[in-house]
Amino acid sequence: MTITLLDLHPAAADLERLVKEGMERKPRQLPAWLLYDEEGSRLFERICEQPEYSLTRREIALLDQEAGAIAASIGTGMVMEFGIGHARKVEPLLKALKPSTFVAMDISLTALEQALSGLEQTHPHTKMVGICCDHSQLHDLPDHPWLDGQRRIGFFPGSSLGNFEPDAAISVLKRIQKLLGDSAQLLIGIDQPRQQALLEAAYNDEAGVSDAFAKNLL
Repeated sequence: MTITLLDLHPAAADLERLVKEGMERKPRQLPAWLLYDEEGSRLFERICEQPEYSLTRREIALLDQEAGAIAASIGTGMVMEFGIGHARKVEPLLKALKPSTFVAMDISLTALEQALSGLEQTHPHTKMVGICCDHSQLHDLPDHPWLDGQRRIGFFPGSSLGNFEPDAAISVLKRIQKLLGDSAQLLIGIDQPRQQALLEAAYNDEAGVSDAFAKNLL
């Protein structure tokens, strides 16, 4: 077997506490990762395919084009993706880097299982470790022999850092730095500023997928 799944999903009691704390904030706010249960992950994949949502297509095109140059620049090591989704973005990097180990993190265990099963077919010589967790709150990697003794390369695409308020974003980057170690590198995707009309269309698509995504959280 080349796939190992480690379940560090927050406990139900923690979820209740997070919702209560979020409802006491002004303005009220829930953790963004609550959107990504099994159905939410499926719906978000559909959002990325909508004509109004261009970010995913742009990022994939850049990675397909530049993966070789990126690999030459950052060198070899264990690749760690923070939020794998359907794994389309990391595919060209894995082809170029050919790491011995790939670590995927996601809040959805189902998304992890599906993504890693697909990657295993095209990368049979790469060990796959899936960690079901809220990576923004992860302090250390769990103990596992496949995770020891390797230089770590982080991959954080999708402009996901924009989901956090500035102070929280800094905290997330500090946690990632700690997880990767001093000699590691982080490849991060950040979108450029967009016109308000384009942003609103991306999150209110004509097909109603974004609407279903938000209502699934509720």
